Amino acid sequence: MIKNFKYTLLFIIVGGLAQPNISNATDFTLIHGPNERYYLHILKAAIEAADGHHTLSTYDSLLAQGQSLRALQDKTPLYNVVFSGHSTEREKKFSQIDIPLSRGLLGYRAFIILPKSEGHFSSIYTLKDLKEQITIGSAINWPDTHILRRAGFLVRSAPSDLLWRMLRRERFIAFPRGMSEIHFDLAMQLADLTSPPVKIENTVMLHYRFDHFYYLNKEDLERTAIITQGLHRIYKNGKFMELFNAAYLNKGAFQNVNKYKRRIFEIPNPLNSSRINQIPDKFWHSLDDTVLKAQTVNFPPLH
Repeated sequence: MIKNFKYTLLFIIVGGLAQPNISNATDFTLIHGPNERYYLHILKAAIEAADGHHTLSTYDSLLAQGQSLRALQDKTPLYNVVFSGHSTEREKKFSQIDIPLSRGLLGYRAFIILPKSEGHFSSIYTLKDLKEQITIGSAINWPDTHILRRAGFLVRSAPSDLLWRMLRRERFIAFPRGMSEIHFDLAMQLADLTSPPVKIENTVMLHYRFDHFYYLNKEDLERTAIITQGLHRIYKNGKFMELFNAAYLNKGAFQNVNKYKRRIFEIPNPLNSSRINQIPDKFWHSLDDTVLKAQTVNFPPLH
């Protein structure tokens, strides 16, 4: 359903990234779930920073990624902005804005496991060990499933709503989750007192260049131009990094990385297009830097 609020945004025209065909008043509606406020804050800041007078609403839903994207192609969609993990198919079918929204934290993948599975990782020293000894769970339609299989992992796939049950029934050993989402996932699972507890494995991590991007209907060039202009401006004025550092999910990732010195195994992402590979390094976070900076980063609360 549409959440009953709107932001009305007024600004003066200032210098910034030139974009064609930007109107003075455009309505934006973002689909998002309960743990995804960060992406709303980023979008709000971007359209505030762009030229014009715009409104922003939310459509609250737990639709799977594939379903939410397909609905963008409806004649009268209930929303017009989606954030989703990149794939070449999505890049071709939709209007993709080429700024990674969690600065690539989504591509740093730690594992959620059952406590009794910790012993499986005691003899993992190489990527080969990880592939040979650890089975992984991933959703049928997630780009990650293809990435992991192409890298040589044994992946058990299923609809996303079944994966937690499969983990607890030991259909696979490890459920990889991006560092920008893993702490919310863990909190939600631990709140379910009727199910066996799970935990974050703290010795190894996968990394591939991957992240959420904003997607719009392929023909929606006007909204694409507004968001693109705004994102570049909030990078320039520091607002993007302020929101990135303040986000609860990112804060948890930084604290966890600083506490546990994992072995990070790099794997290729065959789904990355030339567009993704050409995104400048300044838009991608490095966890190597986080270990050095985590002690001094100040994380103000989001409002």
